[in-house]
Amino acid sequence: MYQTNGMPEALRASPSKNPRFIPHLTGLRGVTAMWVVLVHYRHAFQFSPLIATVFPNRLVNAPQGQIVMDFFFLLSGFVITLTAAKWNGENRFSYFKSFMRKRFARAYPLHLVTTLLMVGIVPFMYPAKLVGTPWASSLLLHLTLTQSWGIHLLPDWNFPSWSLSADWLSYLCFPFILGLNRKCNKTLSSTLLSITLGALSAMAVCYWFADGTDGRGFEIGWSQCLAEFWVGMSLYDLSQRWESRFSKTALDIFALGWIAAFSAMIIFDWSPIVTAPMAVVGMLSMALGSQIWRILLANRFIFVLGEISYCLYLLHWPIGRTFLRLWAGYFGEGASLANGITAAVLTIVLMGGLSYLTYIYFELPMRRLLSGSN
Repeated sequence: MYQTNGMPEALRASPSKNPRFIPHLTGLRGVTAMWVVLVHYRHAFQFSPLIATVFPNRLVNAPQGQIVMDFFFLLSGFVITLTAAKWNGENRFSYFKSFMRKRFARAYPLHLVTTLLMVGIVPFMYPAKLVGTPWASSLLLHLTLTQSWGIHLLPDWNFPSWSLSADWLSYLCFPFILGLNRKCNKTLSSTLLSITLGALSAMAVCYWFADGTDGRGFEIGWSQCLAEFWVGMSLYDLSQRWESRFSKTALDIFALGWIAAFSAMIIFDWSPIVTAPMAVVGMLSMALGSQIWRILLANRFIFVLGEISYCLYLLHWPIGRTFLRLWAGYFGEGASLANGITAAVLTIVLMGGLSYLTYIYFELPMRRLLSGSN
């Protein structure tokens, strides 16, 4: 069983109180959040040209770095369906109201703070972003979490929040999609069909309707999210059907096989078209469970990283990027390798500590206050 001894009370989770609790999925959230940080910092860290010799470029550049968002959206659909497992479909309006209140309490307070933080930072650190741009309209879209709903205006303010905007639309649709999914996914074949169609839709959105380079057009972020959110929901249904059908050895082989395939994708630089199905298979492996995933993703450090992942995700752009920009401005471009590594380490430590404190003293209290929970 996952041990929480020595953790602060706010970071403890009890599987006994929530039998549907899956600790290695919390760990996955932490790993993907840190992955996003490295993807977004890859250029900032390289103000020292020599740091490129030690920075894991292949892991964070396209297409490998793109699989992070696939995991984010799949995980979102899976976990939210897991938490709604006891809903019997009655009192749809009451459920929707309670659901959105909890989602708002979870997502919006920190989003508002980081967006306003960027409003204060941009005029001084990035003034060129405001020249000739509809900054007021862009700010309104960000404040209403609609910047990925088909209209994308510069500046980006807190850039990573585009995925939060896409997720927010999925939250609005979730109670209705859940009811539809329960009617459609009554057989194994229908569940597999839902997963296949959803995965194909995500691939189409990402690689056929985007610009053809990195495959992520933020104007259509909502459609990518909805497709993968739906797949995540169906993966939950599939994991429930297959929960006890495989031995521990079979699940370990499945996990090791996925890890080997993913490693090959990184080493041999596979086509970006494989990232979405790779994430789907990996999500299924983690949902079914394996001692390997528990060791890798449910250890104490990774679990805590998962708990603070939302703070890390939203804070790393305004705080971390600004810190690196100030560092580069003070030491100049072309700094030594040692100086570049020092900046990278200090930035990660700064973001980890700040995210931890923000989670304990802001995110959790605001969530409890706005959702009315203890």
